[in-house]
Amino acid sequence: MEVVSFSRDVFRMLADGQVDFVLYADNPVSGSFRARELFRENFVTLVRQGHPLLKQMRGAKDVLPIKLFTACPHIVVSIFGGQGGPIDTALAERGYKRHVALRVPYFATAAVITAASDYLVTMPSRAARQLAPRLGLVMLKPPAQVTPYGYRLLWHERSHDDPGAVWLRRLVVDSVKSGAA
Repeated sequence: MEVVSFSRDVFRMLADGQVDFVLYADNPVSGSFRARELFRENFVTLVRQGHPLLKQMRGAKDVLPIKLFTACPHIVVSIFGGQGGPIDTALAERGYKRHVALRVPYFATAAVITAASDYLVTMPSRAARQLAPRLGLVMLKPPAQVTPYGYRLLWHERSHDDPGAVWLRRLVVDSVKSGAA
């Protein structure tokens, strides 16, 4: 088995038979692809234990006040080097903007840097639940909530009935259902 990095070519690779399936958000995709939603996802913000922000929150429970959120430096995870994401859109709708200090292509990298800095990172909750306990990070709700989105398994029509491909897709679906993913 080989896992390939997500890239701009991944859907061409799927169409050409170079990869068996793609894990992707519920954004529209063109092509002869089949899809199965695996789960719904939302965002959480991670900070290191002992971050000064936590003392400033006093009684705000686990929801970050927007002024504190936007005052801190942020790490943005951007596979293709984009300037922002759904959190930035939600903030802009409320008249706010966050200070992006660093862009990285991977959630794990962002979490490791967050654990050793005063940066914040906002990421999908499933990834955060895996990374936070291992790195001593605290999960908080961002002040600008984004509509949850679906995360899907995509495959090409030509492999829909292939027994090996069916087995592999079922393995992925079952692992997500059992919480192993």
